[in-house]
Amino acid sequence: MNNLSPGVVRTNFFEAMGIQKENVDKVFDEKAKQYPLGRVGEPEDIANAILYLASDESSFVTGINLLLDGGALYS
Repeated sequence: MNNLSPGVVRTNFFEAMGIQKENVDKVFDEKAKQYPLGRVGEPEDIANAILYLASDESSFVTGINLLLDGGALYS
């Protein structure tokens, strides 16, 4: 079994909770400064990892925890 461990990902969760988009964008922009890659994750980052694990290209990949955190864990 493989596992994905995403960091902060830009979604509409906070907006769905009633927080104004401008405030949400500010939070994500501030969080991005803490990431070595200088940005938070995008939904496409997670989707691409899932597509990889579901593809034949990962047929020899087993038992991994794929970190999708822009380098945050090791910074």
